[in-house]
Parts: sequence; C-alpha cells; structure tokens
Amino acid sequence: KYASLEMIEFFLENGIALTQRDADGISALDMAIKFKRKDIIQFCIDQGFELNTTTRKSGITPVMLAACFSDLDMMKILLNNGGDINVTDCSGMAPKDYAKKLGQKKMVEFLESKGAKFSAYPNE
Repeated sequence: KYASLEMIEFFLENGIALTQRDADGISALDMAIKFKRKDIIQFCIDQGFELNTTTRKSGITPVMLAACFSDLDMMKILLNNGGDINVTDCSGMAPKDYAKKLGQKKMVEFLESKGAKFSAYPNE
C-alpha cells in the first residue's frame, strides 16, 4: 500500500542505501514498523539492520517502536532476530514502558512473558 518490497529491492539495485535515514533519524525499518509491513521488516533485518541502537535523538529503537503499535507478530519477528527486550531510550524507558504508557495491555503481558524486567515506572 505505502511501499512494496519490490520497490525497495529496486532502490537497492540502483544504488540507494536502505540504511539511509531522514533528518530525524527515521529509517526504512522504522517506517515498515509504523505501517506493519512484516515482509519489509524481515527484509530490513536480513539486510543487517541494527535492532538495538538508533540515531534518533529520542533513542527509540525498532523494538520500542513495535511496542507502541502492539502487534505481537511484528514484535516476535524483532525478538527472534536479536531485538533487546530491555533496551532503554535516552529517558530510561524500555519497550514495556512504551506499551504500558499507551495502554497496550496484551503487549505488556507478552513482553513480561519474554522476560522484560526493566520499568521506568516501578511504583505503578
């Protein structure tokens, strides 16, 4: 709908770097997560995208972004490919904190079941 895997492959074949980011540090992987394009997410991972670091000023990683959208299948793809469930951003928030802040109860439960231990909100 917004982009196709074929289009991304075309860009790569014509010398456009998939790892290029915009002025805010947003990558193709970030956009694939936003639009829940699991095929493009897996393709980005296969191309070597880093799941646990970011160039965004906020420090939000792909795993944190996925927690915001509460798509368990998308989160499983990231975790199965090395995504860190306890990574924190520049404010100390972890993926579970993003899910909790946005009221994503199923995502919070899933992350806890996978070992998410860090919480920026220990008293809640």
